[in-house]
Amino acid sequence: MLEVVVCRCGEDLSWTRNLPRDIRLTVYDKTPAPAAPWPGSIPLPNVGREAHAWLHHLSERYHTLSPHTVFAQGRPFDHAPDFHRVVRRLAHEEKNPSDFWWLGFLWETDD
Repeated sequence: MLEVVVCRCGEDLSWTRNLPRDIRLTVYDKTPAPAAPWPGSIPLPNVGREAHAWLHHLSERYHTLSPHTVFAQGRPFDHAPDFHRVVRRLAHEEKNPSDFWWLGFLWETDD
């Protein structure tokens, strides 16, 4: 089973409704009060950016991790415009994914 782990800090996660229904979705919410947390999310302190949430997930669920996990920011489309397509592919088409897939894009800049 594929699991998508999202770290949210105020983003609208309505995009998660378009994920395949047979995946496991875990949301860690770092949104500061008084904003409402995302329904069903796991609250975490707003420290360490998204890496803190992902490390928390790995350490807390070490013995029950899904065979494949996608870690995403609250708005993944800035880095992975085809995020939904890739998740669907991982969930349904890909039989033997490699140990690590880079799902983002490298943008060329003039800096």
